[in-house]
Amino acid sequence: MIPKSPFSLSKILKLNSYFLYMFSIILFSACPSKWNGYKYNTGKIPEDVINFKEINSEYDDYNISAPFIRDVFPLIFSSNRMSQGLQFDYIYKLIAINFDKETAEFSVYNEKNTNLDVLFKYSGITSFLQIVNSSQNEYGPYLIPVYQRHSRKYNYFLVYTYEKDGNMDIKYYCDTENYKSDKPKSIKWINSQYNEGYPSFYQDYSKIVYCSDEKGNFDIYEIPTNIDSSQYKWNNIDSLLINSLSDTIAREKILLSAISSPADDKCPFIDSDIMVFASNRQGGYGGYDLYYSKYLDGSWSKPVNMGENINSPYDEFRPVLRKDKGFENNFLMFSSNRPGGKGGFDLYYVGVDFK
Repeated sequence: MIPKSPFSLSKILKLNSYFLYMFSIILFSACPSKWNGYKYNTGKIPEDVINFKEINSEYDDYNISAPFIRDVFPLIFSSNRMSQGLQFDYIYKLIAINFDKETAEFSVYNEKNTNLDVLFKYSGITSFLQIVNSSQNEYGPYLIPVYQRHSRKYNYFLVYTYEKDGNMDIKYYCDTENYKSDKPKSIKWINSQYNEGYPSFYQDYSKIVYCSDEKGNFDIYEIPTNIDSSQYKWNNIDSLLINSLSDTIAREKILLSAISSPADDKCPFIDSDIMVFASNRQGGYGGYDLYYSKYLDGSWSKPVNMGENINSPYDEFRPVLRKDKGFENNFLMFSSNRPGGKGGFDLYYVGVDFK
C-alpha cells in the first residue's frame, strides 16, 4: 500500500510558487538590472556629429536605410565604390550599438562577426540585394523586414529609387515566403515622365511620401496606399504592400505645401510623428540642409532647420530617423560631403531631440 503523502496538491503548488519566487529574488539580486540600479538606465546618443568611419570609403556613400536600431541591426546604403566611382549600388553592413550603463560610453561600429548575421536572421540581405543591384543607379532605399513564421527568419520588402538615363522612378522588390518577385517592379500610380524618388511611409503604411520635380523643382508629395491600417500586423505587411503597390489605378497626388518651398525639397523620411528631409531653401547654412516637421492634428508643421550643429556650408542629404526605447533621444543618420571625411559623401550619425 502506498503511504499517503503529507502534502496535498494545493500545498505542493504553493511550495513550488514560493521556491520560484525565492529563486527570482536571488537571480535579480545577483545580476545587475534597471531594477536594482545602473548608474545610467537609459542611454543618450552623442549630440555631436560622428563619422561612420568603419563603413565609409573614398567614394560616395549616402542614401542610408535602417528598419530599426537595436544592439545589432541591418543597414544598407548607396555607394559607387564597387564600380570605382561609376554607378551606385546597395551595400549591406551589420551594425552594432554599445552603451555602457556604468560609464555612459556610447559607440557604433561595423559588427564583423558573421555568426551574428545568422543568429539575428539578417543574413539573407546579401543575396536579396544582388537581385536589386543593376548596371544603373540605386538610391534612397526603404527596407522593411518581414518575419517568416515557417523559416523563423527575416525576408525583405524593399521600396527604392531607380535611376536610368537621368530619370528616377520608384520601384519595389519582395522576397518573402508568400510573395517572391522575379525582379524589381515599378509603382505605376506614382511614376510619371518626371523624376520620383526617395519613398517613405507613414507609421501605419496608410500613405507613401516621396519627392518629385513635376512642377519644376523638387517638392514633397504623399499618396494614399489604400492600406487599411487596422489590418496591419507585424508579419503581414508584405501582403498588404503587394496588393497596394502592384495596383495600376491612378490615385490623387497631394503636394505637402506646408513643407515644400520654391527651392528643392528632397528625401523625406518619417518616423512616428516626425518627418525629416533635405532642402536647399533660403535661410540655411549652405547647400542642402536637414529640416524636420511634426505631424500635429492631422497636418505637418512648419519645417525647422536642424541647426549649425548638424548642418554645414556643404550638403547634408537623405536623413533617416530611428528611435529606440533604450535611448532618451533619436538616432539620426545622414550623408554629407563636408570636409574631414574619407572622400566624396560620407555617412554620419548624431543624437537629436525634437522638443
